[in-house]
Amino acid sequence: MLELFRYGELLKNLVIKDLKLTYKNSFLGFFWSLLSPLLRTLIFYVVFTKIFRIGIEHYVIYLLSGILAWMFFANSLNFATTSIVSNSALIKKVYFPREIYPVSSTFAQLINFALAMVVLFLWVIFSKIDMGLPLIYLPLIIVLQLILTVGVGLIFATIYVFVRDLGHLLELILMAWMYASPIFYNLDMVPERFRQIYLLNPMAALITFYRDIILYNRHPGLKLLGITSLTSLITLVIGWLIFNHYSKRFAEEI
Repeated sequence: MLELFRYGELLKNLVIKDLKLTYKNSFLGFFWSLLSPLLRTLIFYVVFTKIFRIGIEHYVIYLLSGILAWMFFANSLNFATTSIVSNSALIKKVYFPREIYPVSSTFAQLINFALAMVVLFLWVIFSKIDMGLPLIYLPLIIVLQLILTVGVGLIFATIYVFVRDLGHLLELILMAWMYASPIFYNLDMVPERFRQIYLLNPMAALITFYRDIILYNRHPGLKLLGITSLTSLITLVIGWLIFNHYSKRFAEEI
């Protein structure tokens, strides 16, 4: 893990490369990182307010905060999962920490997430929603999501090298995970007797934290924050151990 610091320049170059490839031959370029979540929010807003009649105050901000967090997670996993196989030619020729590929994919999506968060905050300001001291928790929540995402990305990238079927299953996995997270609906809609188990899903907890901080101007629950922090760190450690254990076989498998 510490070896990555020695390859900081390579990591930076790979992040820039990932960003350029994402928007290559795109007329709007980086603006897609802003436009895509806004369009998704508009669609879900119409569906859930006009058809399903969900009555959540400031529902656009409620939706956007969940969608941005989810897109950071899902897009990172999509790119990280295939990152080793898609760079097989270089991996077979040159030595460097193999984990740099899934990590760089995640950092590239983090930049997109940060750009899109600017739009969210402008909307919050426009809506005259109070923001205060709970904002000090926001960097911590972003770091926790980054840790979790890198950990899951390392696991998925390892599995994909040996089991290409994961590429077909990933969309279904992410769809199930998305609906198991409170992106479109209120956490109160989850039966109370299941809520503690439901919040063991770290993405459900992280999305709740974002809304607590940005929309409701309240501090995250310390107990849930502790559990989510531990879950994220354990996921990272497990991901790194699995990745490093099997990375010696990557060159012959890809």
